[in-house]
Amino acid sequence: MRSLKIKIALLLIIFAFFFAAGCNDEISSSKPEEFLENNMIFVDSNPQGAHIFLDGRNTAFVTPDTLKWLDVKSYDATLKMEYFRDTSFQITVASSNVNNIFIDYTMNLKMYGAVKFISTPSGADIYFDGIFTGKTTPDALLHVFPGEHVVIFELENYIPDTFMVYVYSSITTDAVSQLEQDSLKILN
Repeated sequence: MRSLKIKIALLLIIFAFFFAAGCNDEISSSKPEEFLENNMIFVDSNPQGAHIFLDGRNTAFVTPDTLKWLDVKSYDATLKMEYFRDTSFQITVASSNVNNIFIDYTMNLKMYGAVKFISTPSGADIYFDGIFTGKTTPDALLHVFPGEHVVIFELENYIPDTFMVYVYSSITTDAVSQLEQDSLKILN
């Protein structure tokens, strides 16, 4: 019985030796991993908060931010922001570099809008964002930065009218008001 145990032990040792010797080559059915470079673009704008699109697709990032893991190639980029015209440009991503892009909306005159002020009756003083413009209705302001602005019309013996106007790039916005007489001032 003892010799049978020794023979089985020897057979197991020999089998293990041949098994281990036969596994020199690594066998894998998966594709070799490719090294991905972290090519990046840093995009910023003035004002900040523009949505960043690459090749027509929303990246879900807004300025300022860094787009990472990009292929080395040229991209059609667009910045989109409420009240402003879309700004499109091309970016060429270089290998292992951070590409910096800065778009200054304030430097492009096409980004500005205008406001035309009209009141009935005419001759009302025009306040824009709380500042007297030195103008009376009807008149206009050119080169107005896009966004929400507060307009106030004041005319003697009339109730001042305060309202919001929304200015868009390259568009003239009408600020129109029908002023109401102030019955208390007329009686005095």
